[in-house]
Amino acid sequence: RRDDAPKAGDMQIDRGDISKYFREATWEEALERAASGLKKVIDREGNAIPLKDFTSIVNVNLFGTFNVASKFAAALHTAEPLGEERGVIINTASVAAFDGQIGQPAYAASKAGVVGLMRCVALEGAPHGVTCNSISPTWVNTKFGREWMGDIAREQEGRTGGEYIADAEAANPQGRFIEPGEIGALARYLCSDEAAGMTMQDLTVSAGQIRVAVRCSSEVLEIF
Repeated sequence: RRDDAPKAGDMQIDRGDISKYFREATWEEALERAASGLKKVIDREGNAIPLKDFTSIVNVNLFGTFNVASKFAAALHTAEPLGEERGVIINTASVAAFDGQIGQPAYAASKAGVVGLMRCVALEGAPHGVTCNSISPTWVNTKFGREWMGDIAREQEGRTGGEYIADAEAANPQGRFIEPGEIGALARYLCSDEAAGMTMQDLTVSAGQIRVAVRCSSEVLEIF
């Protein structure tokens, strides 16, 4: 870290530890200075998302996945092979990893991280008979998923969960959500001997929906 800030033309370079910038007044001031005059919207009200909120989601989705996968992979490394393999690791990602979602930067970023982590684990595990893949579904028809959509509808769009769900289903080419059994069936296949050569792959289960619908107010812009 250096205290001086070299300048190049109209660009000012401030050096600091980004992991501590919320605790360091000088670095926080530098960020505010850099953002002055910009009109970038972070949430729907234009407020910066608290770091603790972002971190809590990344901790579960990305750090949690790494914690489990790394320990499991280490155990598999010394395990006796089962045929041609020692074991299979399957991570749950999301289509949001590739398309992003308004109001969901932490979720989309964490799931993109899960896909990147999967590829690293797959490469490192390949010589030891360990495969690693990820599954990226769109909305899945679960109680949690419907409650989450209801929360998004009320908190971010000021409408009912039923309206949000109806629009989400209408935006899907098959006009439906994915059923949990479809994810389970794919996971079962990835664990089978027939999938021994399947590794380092992210598999999308979306009923033909290439991109997540982008919502602005009450409008739904379908992007395919």
